[in-house]
Amino acid sequence: MTQLRAVMEAPHIAHAVRVLCAAGHDRDVSRVVLLEDAHGLVGASSDSIVVLTTAASRDLARYGLVMAVRRAATRSIPALCLTDFNDQNLPSTARDLAIHYGITVVAISPGVDLAQLITAAHDEMLGGVGRLLARAGAASETLNRADVEESSVSDVVATVSDELGIRITARAPAVGELGAQVIVDGTDEAWFTVPATRSSDDVITGLVLNRLAQVAEHHMIAARRASQRPILSRAAVLSELLLTDADNAERLVPRARRLGVPIDGWLTVIRLEFDNLGRLTRGDEVLSHELALTVAARALDAATRHGGSWHRAAVGSAAILVRADRTEPKSMVGEVTEVARAVIADVKAKFPDLVTYCGVGGSYLGISGLRTSAAEAGAGATAARAAKQPDRPFAYFGLGFRRMLLQFYALEGSRAMIDHLLEAIDRLGPRKSREAIRTLEAFLNHPHSPSRAAAELGLHRNTVAYRVRRLFEFLELDPEDPEHRLMLQLACRVRSL
Repeated sequence: MTQLRAVMEAPHIAHAVRVLCAAGHDRDVSRVVLLEDAHGLVGASSDSIVVLTTAASRDLARYGLVMAVRRAATRSIPALCLTDFNDQNLPSTARDLAIHYGITVVAISPGVDLAQLITAAHDEMLGGVGRLLARAGAASETLNRADVEESSVSDVVATVSDELGIRITARAPAVGELGAQVIVDGTDEAWFTVPATRSSDDVITGLVLNRLAQVAEHHMIAARRASQRPILSRAAVLSELLLTDADNAERLVPRARRLGVPIDGWLTVIRLEFDNLGRLTRGDEVLSHELALTVAARALDAATRHGGSWHRAAVGSAAILVRADRTEPKSMVGEVTEVARAVIADVKAKFPDLVTYCGVGGSYLGISGLRTSAAEAGAGATAARAAKQPDRPFAYFGLGFRRMLLQFYALEGSRAMIDHLLEAIDRLGPRKSREAIRTLEAFLNHPHSPSRAAAELGLHRNTVAYRVRRLFEFLELDPEDPEHRLMLQLACRVRSL
């Protein structure tokens, strides 16, 4: 037998009835009896939940509710369920009798399907798969409503937990637990977990858990889209400002100001170029675009956490972060470079396989300053590629030889020339190629002093001379040709930035 309390407090039943008296909740029940006539109480057994239909309830108006409770008491009936009972409370005499004889009295809520209610109560008493199916059905109805209504995910989880009678926790599953993952825009956002029973029940529970994860995903996507609408509007205008010519950029000024785009202050740009989106998404252009947007949103969040007014734009698949200040910043490039380093670390923590090249521009005033800083950030990202140093920011500042090298390598023809010149060395692999570049650069920086080059490398001068001779042969260059030496020195300097 099953305790009446367990039946009445089952969520999908508790929502369908209103308890008027709980005096019989601790008694055992094993069946449900449906009566069309209140006189039938005299034939009900002492382990029955008696459900009175609408017709039987009308009889009570004549027969008397007090007399019905008294008849239930003579048969030691544990529970009496009334249909079409609209009063808030039982008459005092009927209530006193119910308490005295240990009878639970409930009012069935209007509109409840009696057949479904009786079936649910029967399944609760039988237990096993039938009970779980009934609870899963109630949970599924809740999830279907939640999928089209505005409600918090935590409230939905709590309700479904109650309806299943199983505690659902928001964490990744451990060994021996069932789990369902929430994936939003291609990234893992959450898990829902329940204990596993290692029985057929796990199949039913798993279906509900996966549906819960799906509803949570829909809610998270809707919340993210709503929060990003103003950001995306500003991002679109910033992107236009960066891509259009100077005359059209001026025409965008009123629209940019209305949207709150920072165009009148001092602006500093971080450029993030994602090198392997296609490989991570197996060549799917739509997924690559969505992943780029997701990473850009995370990058903006990471930058904002470090303070300052940050905005985002996009140029192709590259993410552009713009720092805006009302007054001219002091040593802003150094500060923004540190923010860029933190942004890369945050992105890398979430997307460990993503390869990012990063450049940081200088701080300049107004629209022309935005475009200048963006161009410098692009040159910095290009330098990062040239040096084959992903996941670290390259700042473009100062006036010296470093800046000239960046401008030189920013030209498409220069990049092609350097990549072709050093192609043979690149095939040696990262460690050997870095060692070769360092050896050549030391030699070329001290053309008339092999001893100083050897001292810089910590090697014997004969070892340096041998390595340099082999490398020139490998590159098919003439060490005595000044043009070959100049091209190679420029290429090595760029790679060493």
